[in-house]
Amino acid sequence: MEQLVIFDGDDTLWITEPLYDDARHEAGAVVAAAGLNEARWELLQRDVDVRNVEVFGLSPERFPTSCVQAAEVLAHEVGRSFTAAVARAIWSAAEAVSSGLRRSQRSPPKRSRFFGRTITWPS
Repeated sequence: MEQLVIFDGDDTLWITEPLYDDARHEAGAVVAAAGLNEARWELLQRDVDVRNVEVFGLSPERFPTSCVQAAEVLAHEVGRSFTAAVARAIWSAAEAVSSGLRRSQRSPPKRSRFFGRTITWPS
């Protein structure tokens, strides 16, 4: 039996992926400024973002939440504190993807579910 691969190459990926890349780069800069390894964070962020599709679907909150969660996980891995101010800065940088690269004053949620556990970000 002949097997085929179908690729839907519409403009969606071509237009949105650079927005995600730019927002990821900006959020990564905040992560690095907080003293965390940006390359390790990016690997975690991509993994967390895929997992968060189950929770958030394609909602605008998914990507910034994934960015903040990845930073929190990384901070925990290396024994560093993770403050609400850092979470807000990462959220703001990452949210650019869903707001047409306009910054918003919205803050990350105070609690979220992640890998079956509840995360509460400090104030």
